[in-house]
Amino acid sequence: PTMEHLERVGRIANTSGMPWVKMASPQSFFEALEERTSLLPEWTGELYLELHRGTYTTHGDIKKANREAERMLRDIEIFHAPFSMNNGDKETLDALWKDVLLNQFHDVLPGTAIE
Repeated sequence: PTMEHLERVGRIANTSGMPWVKMASPQSFFEALEERTSLLPEWTGELYLELHRGTYTTHGDIKKANREAERMLRDIEIFHAPFSMNNGDKETLDALWKDVLLNQFHDVLPGTAIE
């Protein structure tokens, strides 16, 4: 944590309605957790939540631009499919796809990582 984080924890430490926070090392956290393992739920199987479909957002323009970028890249691939792309074209297309996919990170599409 930064000094700003530590100061904020100190300021809100006894504020009504705020969650209680205890600053500790990772080792002490896991030692305390180890003592309570019998209280923890156990899950077997896939962790994917089947009911999770789509991403809500407060920044519809970001989702729209993402979808337009996907469509454009798909169109480029379809147009180039009958022709053999040289290595430079393939590298450029790969780099563009990587940018689009990176921006599909779960905090970008809903707008939580955007100021």
